[in-house]
Amino acid sequence: MSDLVKTDLRERGEYFKQCYIDNRNEKLEYQNEYNHDNKEKHKEYNRERHAKNKDHIRKQRQEYYEKNKEKILKRGREYYHKNKEKCFSHHYVKQALLSGELKKLPCILCGVLNVEAHHPDYSKPLDVVWLCPTHHRRVHSGAVSLEGNVHG
Repeated sequence: MSDLVKTDLRERGEYFKQCYIDNRNEKLEYQNEYNHDNKEKHKEYNRERHAKNKDHIRKQRQEYYEKNKEKILKRGREYYHKNKEKCFSHHYVKQALLSGELKKLPCILCGVLNVEAHHPDYSKPLDVVWLCPTHHRRVHSGAVSLEGNVHG
């Protein structure tokens, strides 16, 4: 490849990089809007892709874990030490569910039965609000408020 072609490619690369930087917010906004409008299409695509490549994906995850085991375990230990009360609350709920001390209820916002425990206050580990995964994410993002919906 001649020096002229290499220079041209380098300049084009720099040009596209600068265009991305200059238009990053608009591009991200467009992508978010597109993804929001095509959620079901993306879910179906990802389901099919995962089903077709299940063994390959499992193998990649296993290889990544084996290659980065110490880093992953270290990150887990750091998270635990920074969030002991939260980890304790999660563990306590799991144990209470297994022992029958706590029972899952439908999502308080939509009534769906596939629910997760949400802790409004980690100092009260068994005082949980049952939310479907969608509403749980939205509560944590601040898009949905539980004010007036919490019984207790």
